[in-house]
Amino acid sequence: MHLKKVDHPKLKELEGLSVEQLKISWATMKNFVDCEIFVMRHMEMFNANYARSWDCGFPKDERAKKMKCGLLRKKYACKMLPSDVNIYKDRVIKEADELDGATTN
Repeated sequence: MHLKKVDHPKLKELEGLSVEQLKISWATMKNFVDCEIFVMRHMEMFNANYARSWDCGFPKDERAKKMKCGLLRKKYACKMLPSDVNIYKDRVIKEADELDGATTN
């Protein structure tokens, strides 16, 4: 969606690629809940370096991982929601303002 919106020059090339699933030591059976957090963290940490095994900084301990995901969710939300690339930016700001008004009245 984003690549189409910004008319990325490699869009056609990227659409033709297949997805390769990687086995990761910190994965869980419930990764679908925070999959966007995992993807964002991968993009931050991977840097296209296939020569080494990269560490995304996720603890293997479930409780610690849950806390880390919560912190990253806040970090990414604060950056993505008000971004000019977010096609729902105006709606997000409007709903946040309405929620803020409801809590202060």
